[in-house]
Amino acid sequence: MSGAELEDTIAKAFQNEGYIVFTRKNHCDVLAVKPDMTLAYLIECKDYSLSRKQQSLAVRELNRNYTHALELLNHK
Repeated sequence: MSGAELEDTIAKAFQNEGYIVFTRKNHCDVLAVKPDMTLAYLIECKDYSLSRKQQSLAVRELNRNYTHALELLNHK
């Protein structure tokens, strides 16, 4: 499964649960938000194994992407 297919599969699962879903926007793979905005999931998809160093870098990137996700939510 490619990275895009993985993102789309995860996005579909959240949509089926009633979440508002954004994919591949503002450096975020998947952003799933409850309609009442009380809960949001920011998901970084990887279709390959990461080394320990790569995992640390991915977490830092996810933190930066969180800021981009907030910008996306503020514009909606």
